[in-house]
Amino acid sequence: MSQLEAAKPQQTQPKGLSAPPLFASLSGGQKRCKNCDSDQLEWFACTRNTGGVQDGLLNMHDVAPIFVLGCSECSETLRVVRGDDVAALLNAMQAEANVSDQATASARRC
Repeated sequence: MSQLEAAKPQQTQPKGLSAPPLFASLSGGQKRCKNCDSDQLEWFACTRNTGGVQDGLLNMHDVAPIFVLGCSECSETLRVVRGDDVAALLNAMQAEANVSDQATASARRC
């Protein structure tokens, strides 16, 4: 392993979440870029101006989070997901994890 690879921050996943189901749910099953056929897809977060207010005059209620799936090779935007949709999906996944944890715990007690 080179020094550059060792210096890269390691991405860790929150407990109870698995990347493939989360990625598939958010990306709509998209695994390759429709423009250049690359598999180098990345999510990034940003904010969107939801009102007609200029940038310098924005209040908190004038912006909303969005998540964008884009291609690292050609910069194609493949999918835009609202922050509320991501939060709902994460809450559903956490609820599933809690149910399975409770089922495992009750099976151990028996």
